[in-house]
Amino acid sequence: MKRVLTFFGAPGVMLARTVRAGMREGIPWRETLAQVHELGGRSVWLVTSGMAFFGAVLVMIANAQAKKLIGNVAVLGPAYFEMLVRELGPAVSALLTASRAGASHSAELATMSVNEQVEALEMSAGDPYADLVAPRVVAGLVGVPLLSVLGTVAATASAVLVASVALDI
Repeated sequence: MKRVLTFFGAPGVMLARTVRAGMREGIPWRETLAQVHELGGRSVWLVTSGMAFFGAVLVMIANAQAKKLIGNVAVLGPAYFEMLVRELGPAVSALLTASRAGASHSAELATMSVNEQVEALEMSAGDPYADLVAPRVVAGLVGVPLLSVLGTVAATASAVLVASVALDI
């Protein structure tokens, strides 16, 4: 039971410490802007290209299913767009962003931990949660919705292109 509580409680404790440190000491905005660039600027090509392929494949699958089940593909556009904007676009964009940025952030923080930079920050009266974690959390709160919108636009554009050129819809 203790391991289950530790597994599910550790992210909550980390989030609480991050929010408390950010409110108590303030968020270093220069580092936050650098992390927004790291998360958003470097993930934009992965998200747009991944979502473009996702949109193209999804419209082809939806077209085949609509022909089989309904026989009329005229209803495909609005239903496809609603599904993409409400559900799949944000989820897939967030997964693509998390895969790239998560690997980058964890490698950076692990390297800092191995080089004992985190301990040096604590020894110099710095708070690792305020200086290292809070800027990354704020960058995620800013960058992921923007990347989600951009990814959904890329998926919609590729779906329109495939539907009009390849599927003659």
